[in-house]
Amino acid sequence: YTDAQLYKADDLQWTLADGKNFTAANGALKVTLTADTTSLRDVLTATVGNYTKSIALRAMPNVFEGKGTADDPFQIKTKDDMLKLAKFTNTEAYPFNGRYFKVLNDIDFGTTTYDCVGVDAGSFNADFDGNGKQFLNINCSFEKTESGRALFGNVGPQGAVHDLILKSGTISAYRENAGIAGKVYGKVYNCDNYANIYSTSSSAAGIAGYVKTGGSVVNCKNYGIVDSKGNYIAGIAYNVEKNALVENCVNDTLIGTNAKKNYVSGIAVYNSGVIRNCVNKGMITGATSLAGIVASSNGGDSILYCHNEGEIISSGSNVGGILGGSKLSTTPMVMIGCYNTALITGKGSIGGVAGQLAAGSELIDCYNTADVVSSSSSNVGGVAGQQGSRNGYVARMIRCYNTGNVEGGDYGLGGFAGIGAGTIIGCYNLGNVTSTTTKPNKFGVAGGLWGYGRCKMYDSYNMGKISAKGYVGGIAGGVFDDFTLVNVYNAGEIACEDATTVGNISPASDKDMTITNVYYDTDVNKGIEASNVDAKAKGVSTRDLALCKALESDTAFSILPGMYPTLKAQAQNELANWFAAVPVVAEGEDYEHVRSVITIGTPAGTVWTTSGNFAIYGNLLSGKADGEGWATKTLGERTKTYKFFVEQPSGINDVNTDASIVKSLYFTISGAALGTQRPTDAGVYIVKDIMNNGKSAARKIVVR
Repeated sequence: YTDAQLYKADDLQWTLADGKNFTAANGALKVTLTADTTSLRDVLTATVGNYTKSIALRAMPNVFEGKGTADDPFQIKTKDDMLKLAKFTNTEAYPFNGRYFKVLNDIDFGTTTYDCVGVDAGSFNADFDGNGKQFLNINCSFEKTESGRALFGNVGPQGAVHDLILKSGTISAYRENAGIAGKVYGKVYNCDNYANIYSTSSSAAGIAGYVKTGGSVVNCKNYGIVDSKGNYIAGIAYNVEKNALVENCVNDTLIGTNAKKNYVSGIAVYNSGVIRNCVNKGMITGATSLAGIVASSNGGDSILYCHNEGEIISSGSNVGGILGGSKLSTTPMVMIGCYNTALITGKGSIGGVAGQLAAGSELIDCYNTADVVSSSSSNVGGVAGQQGSRNGYVARMIRCYNTGNVEGGDYGLGGFAGIGAGTIIGCYNLGNVTSTTTKPNKFGVAGGLWGYGRCKMYDSYNMGKISAKGYVGGIAGGVFDDFTLVNVYNAGEIACEDATTVGNISPASDKDMTITNVYYDTDVNKGIEASNVDAKAKGVSTRDLALCKALESDTAFSILPGMYPTLKAQAQNELANWFAAVPVVAEGEDYEHVRSVITIGTPAGTVWTTSGNFAIYGNLLSGKADGEGWATKTLGERTKTYKFFVEQPSGINDVNTDASIVKSLYFTISGAALGTQRPTDAGVYIVKDIMNNGKSAARKIVVR
């Protein structure tokens, strides 16, 4: 592009083969750029005695306005400019190493057939600034053997395509096609695709085909229809290779239009790299290996802080809100801070977070809040469907939970996990688990946390209802040898037709198990006889479980007034706290024989209402008159009612309930006085009510 210095020595000579556009004289190599349509070439030779060295020279003519520098980039103003760029990167194989381009206005290609820029590896190695402009009517259809077609075929290691909107059009080729780039060795960022992407064979994606090692796709969105004749369809990228990155990307459209397609996902089909802070909002449809974020983990990869909002409809297996399935690898996959909020339906190996996990996979701080439904098959879990094991390695899940309902027509259903081996620490289930099968399986049909298999559970619990004809357990539907429970409890209702194959913890089993500090609520399930597994645990009343000091002594749980034991790591989870809030009667009483005040949990977000013969002050429920009564806890649309029979008034009503409030004083949680005006800033406050009889009562309020 500019003059170059030539080394000088007495016995050194510089010569040019052609000398038409280049000159070599007086220690300088110069080029005269022309307004040509082909690159300028020559061969420069250095000669010293009998030694020679030849250097191929090439310069780009004055095709674009601008100098191609960061301060004065090549200007892309018309569709002809883009077609010239395609010609030089393809026919001339000119990569524009280190140069800069900038789009100056929206460009409508109309009926002109588009030609992809840089179809060979590394053939575009420059910075292409879309400047927030739109490309419209990008239409091209390539031969059936041509692959990796997109707006840019390849973005080289030093290349970047950014701040561009592919607003409309259709790109069709053999396979591995995408909207912005076929292969990304460098960077693609701040790009949106609205065009239709189609592969006549398989593998298509909205933004990038391959994100190669060292490459990245960041802050990109897909709104276009992505489809292929075969399998492998994704909203953002087909394959994310090792040490590649996809970050802050969103798919906002339906992915998959055929119920027979396999490997369909919102973000990536395959992942060996890092996918972080990505969201799928579109519906996902297909057969096997479907997911909101990644259809299949290749191992050694990470899925971090991603979530799925799109419904997933599968006619096959390996289906998950975040991950469909994973491959066994010497370096297992890791998932952190991911969650699903949309309905998932399919056959087998279905999970709210992951459908199938290979041995060694690790999930941390992940959760599901939506229903997970199997039409006919097994291996269904609120968090994970199936977990593999190998040479002692199992999937491990830490601080994960499920609040969605789990339904299936067969066995191996778990509020947390379906079947297989695993380790869970600080996990819980709040969703109902229901099997409609009429042929119970002795391995285990339904469990509050685990369908059946071999699991080590620590600091975990179930509060969801479990229903099936037989082989049902509050924690596990069936257990294998080396099943371990430490600091675990069940407070979920159990509904089972076969009284001989049910257990508060698990149905009877001859397997070798380890049970330490494990409890179940006998008030919730009064008609269930203890199995030989239950006998190793301890059945206690609601009151005793709520006051369980043995669990409180463990650092994972908190014991709060009117609450089942709650995990300290979930102290701010309003739904978990709502489930845990429970009326706790005085010692020697139960809900049908109330003579004293009842303690109720009052976590943030939970609101209590009562029948007329009860009054609430702070976290105390006081019976004012004999007879039947009730208290209902509410969180948003969720409600649960507890019924009581008051045998005698508690006496608290003599203090406060017959008096009226004449003044309320507000304080911060630390005790600072705020006056008589209700606070408007969000937070937790203390209210002191002054009665007309001179007495007072304190209560807590939450301002949102």
